[in-house]
Amino acid sequence: MRTELRGAVLEDMKAWSDVELVRAARAGDDSFGCFLWLLAPLASMSLGFVYGVAVACLGFVVVLALCALVARLRQLLPRVRKGRLAQREFELRFGLTALEHYEAEARSALERPASLEAVLLFQGTSLPHGGHRFIRIELAAESSIQIRSTPFLRDLWNVAEPGARMLKLDTPLSAAAADRVRELLRELTAEQLIAPSHFVYDGFPCAAVVLLRAAEPLRTQMNLAGIPSELRGHPSVRLLTLVLELEAEVSGGAGRQLTGATSASGDIEITMR
Repeated sequence: MRTELRGAVLEDMKAWSDVELVRAARAGDDSFGCFLWLLAPLASMSLGFVYGVAVACLGFVVVLALCALVARLRQLLPRVRKGRLAQREFELRFGLTALEHYEAEARSALERPASLEAVLLFQGTSLPHGGHRFIRIELAAESSIQIRSTPFLRDLWNVAEPGARMLKLDTPLSAAAADRVRELLRELTAEQLIAPSHFVYDGFPCAAVVLLRAAEPLRTQMNLAGIPSELRGHPSVRLLTLVLELEAEVSGGAGRQLTGATSASGDIEITMR
């Protein structure tokens, strides 16, 4: 019965607007739980100062058990459960779940008798400030591109008009742009897409998978922030950069988000990507 009810709520949420999902998801915020777990060590330290170590240890166990009970009971509240479901629907709608979730649908599309040649899936996260990005490119006789861009959910809770900060775009991809993708894909192999050694704090970690008819998928992941000049020609960088270039051309830069990269030396670089 609980599973059926959950499924009914999720089905109902598909008709909700993006802004409605954002507002409902706030009820599922776990900040309360994070503060709650701080109670156990704070209470045990207070008891330790007054009554000694033995009472402190006993108090820690008791408070920890109470915190676990309160946290569990809170998760059972209808508004909190609904908030979690709203957050899940928001993540699905904006491509924030694992790429494997979208691969299954893309493989099914490729198996159908149609003119679809390949599906390219891209995900990126701007850190520490910025948001998420999901891009799907379908190569066919009439190619298309799907773009989903949103700030972090917590940031959307703090703006008056969250809808103005989110981008959803489904549009045809020009023949010239599609040919640029085809040309690059013809050059790539799985071995070439093994990402080189490159480390940066935060930045713009992203991943992509290319699904082709009757061929093994091509995968790569890399942090595009702070790329040294000698790595800019690497196949992984070229593929990921091309996807972002096409996104910028199609959206007119509407999907750009603020991103920050912190190098190993502590330098911070803030850019728009």
